[in-house]
Amino acid sequence: STIVEAYDRLAAEGIIHARPGSGFYASGVAPSMQMREPGPSPAREVDPFWVSRQALDAPEGTDRPGCGWLPPDWMPHQAISRALREIARGEPSVLTDYGNSRGTLSLRRQLARLFAEDELSVSPDAILLTGST
Repeated sequence: STIVEAYDRLAAEGIIHARPGSGFYASGVAPSMQMREPGPSPAREVDPFWVSRQALDAPEGTDRPGCGWLPPDWMPHQAISRALREIARGEPSVLTDYGNSRGTLSLRRQLARLFAEDELSVSPDAILLTGST
């Protein structure tokens, strides 16, 4: 078993010793560990394009943790299709214009309301939204 193996390893290293019929006991002061001089660090250059290709070109059905998208069977396809149809029926500029450089005004207004709940007086014009990955 794992426990027996652990005790055998500790005994082999002289950290514990067995007393027949009584169990295992610490052997006193643990033997000092020998430190070795650190060697040179291996050079590990990472090609970011290689990393991207590994995520994008992985075979179908391969798990892709951390890649930024969910497995197909987790996706709410009907809800996404419905939302896209609703957006397409609306104002065309929503799909084609860049919008405000400080971020969507409705979102900045909502953030200002949330800040006000915390007694912070922040104008939507003072809020700058940014994107990040």
